[in-house]
Amino acid sequence: MGKMRARQRMRRKFREEDLEEEQVLDEATKLAQSPTAMPSPADKALELQKTAGNRAVGAALDRFASPFLPSNAPAVAAWPKHPEARFDDDLVVPIESAQDPRAGGGGPGSGRSEREDPNGPGELTITTPGGDFVVELHKAVVGAKHFDKVVIVLPSGAGGIVIILYDVYISSGHISGNGHAWQLSYSKREFSNAPPPSQ
Repeated sequence: MGKMRARQRMRRKFREEDLEEEQVLDEATKLAQSPTAMPSPADKALELQKTAGNRAVGAALDRFASPFLPSNAPAVAAWPKHPEARFDDDLVVPIESAQDPRAGGGGPGSGRSEREDPNGPGELTITTPGGDFVVELHKAVVGAKHFDKVVIVLPSGAGGIVIILYDVYISSGHISGNGHAWQLSYSKREFSNAPPPSQ
């Protein structure tokens, strides 16, 4: 009788150990099969929302989440601090000014026709300081290089203006004061008051 009870106790003990081992294996399998073993901050926020509610989660996110939660939002375009010209997005040149000869008015002797398309072909002169880029711009003049697009960015206070020139070549370049003047000939232009994408 005593041996029988001892065998039953041993069987029960083995059964309990087998069950515990199965539970541990099941949990390990679930963790291994989950896409992320560690919960993400978003998962934690959702779990908090289930237990604490929307208002508590909103307050917690306002206080703590900004530096810790990754953002999937695209980077916000910002105005550069100084005026610049971007030649085919390959060459970024600081500029001091941009002058449009057509902006002088349409009166007699101005050389401007009343029917002239303000966004059609024309010329724009930019003035740049000296720098390594001067060699590249001179090569473009000598080689009659065409640029698909030149973006002139003119920041002003909290905003600015962007002039986009298409099918551009630099028709001339010369020293002007302490810098250089470059005459850009283009076939079309557009204007925008939205900041350009960051370089």
